[in-house]
Amino acid sequence: MTGIEQISGAILSQAQADADALLADAKSQVQAIIAEGEARAKELSERIIGSAKAEANDISSRADMAAGLTSRRAVAAKKQELIDLAFDSALEDLLRLPEAEYFSLLCSLVNRANTDGLGGQVMLNEKDKPLYAERLKQEFPSVTVAEQSAGIKGGLILRRQDIDINCALEVMVRSVKNDLSMTIAGVLFDGEDGV
Repeated sequence: MTGIEQISGAILSQAQADADALLADAKSQVQAIIAEGEARAKELSERIIGSAKAEANDISSRADMAAGLTSRRAVAAKKQELIDLAFDSALEDLLRLPEAEYFSLLCSLVNRANTDGLGGQVMLNEKDKPLYAERLKQEFPSVTVAEQSAGIKGGLILRRQDIDINCALEVMVRSVKNDLSMTIAGVLFDGEDGV
C-alpha cells in the first residue's frame, strides 16, 4: 500500500466512525427529547385528568347511562389531547435544537435517506436553507440542495428522480406517535382505561 492509500484509508475510516457517532448521537438526542416531552405531558396530565375526572363525575351523578358514555369520551379526548401535546412538544424541541445539534440531526437524516450513497437532491425549508445548504453539500458531495424550499417545519426531503424520501421532522414525529401512542397512554395513565 502506498502512503496515499494508507492516508485515504485512515481518512475514510475516521469519516465513517464520525458519521456513525453522529447518527448514534442524533438518535440519542431524539429519544431524550421524546422522553422529556413524555415527562412534561405526564406532569400536565395529572392536573388535566384530575379536572376531567371531576367534570366526568359531576356529569355522571346527574345523568343516566348516556351521560356516562359522554364522560368516558371526554376523558379519552383529554388523554388523547395530552398525548398530542407530548408529541407536539417533542417536535418543537427538535426544531429548537442548537445549530450544531440540528445540523447533526440533518446529517443523520441524509444518511438515513441515502443509505445506498447514490445521493439526490435535498429540499430544506426556507428557514434552514440559508443556514445548512452549503454545509450539507460539503458534508455529502453526492447530494445537491434544491433551489426551491420545502413546505415543512424542519428536517428535509431527499428527492431522487420521481421519488421523494420524506424526512420532515413533523412526518417522523407523527410516525413515531402512530407507533407509540398506545404504549405512551399506558405509561401516562397506568391503571386507567385506555385512550
